Amino acid sequence: MNNKEGYIAIWLGYFVSEEVFNEYIKRHYEYDDEIEDIDSDFEKDFDLKYYDRDIVEASILKQDSNTLKDLFKGSSYLEDYIETITDNHLYKYNVIIRIYDYKYEGEKKNIVHNENILNFYENIEYEKVNDFRWLL
Repeated sequence: MNNKEGYIAIWLGYFVSEEVFNEYIKRHYEYDDEIEDIDSDFEKDFDLKYYDRDIVEASILKQDSNTLKDLFKGSSYLEDYIETITDNHLYKYNVIIRIYDYKYEGEKKNIVHNENILNFYENIEYEKVNDFRWLL
C-alpha cells in the first residue's frame, strides 16, 4: 500500500485543453459483468489503487508554460513545503495533480496520452496540521 501520511505524490504535465484534462482524470462508472470499473485513465496509466480519492487536487492553468511555484499556487498545505520549491524556470507544464497522504512508488514515471504528457514529479513531505478553531 502506498498510503502514507505526511507525503504528497505529485504529477506535472501538459494537456491541450481543460476538457481533455478533465476527461483524463474523470472516474468512469461502467459495469461489465457486474464488476464496477471506476478508475480514471490517470489511475490506470499509473496503476494507482487504494488511495483516498477525496484528498486529491488537480488543476490546469491557462498558460502553456509555468514555473513550479505557479503550478503549486492554491495547493493545500503549501506553506508547509513551499520552501522546497526553489526552481524558477519556465516549464512546458500546465497541469498538476496532487494526492495527499500517498507516496507513489510505481514504476511508471511518465505517459504520453494522445498529444498530452504527464510525468511523476516527486513525493514531497509535508506536515498536516488540522485547524479546528472553526468548531469554537
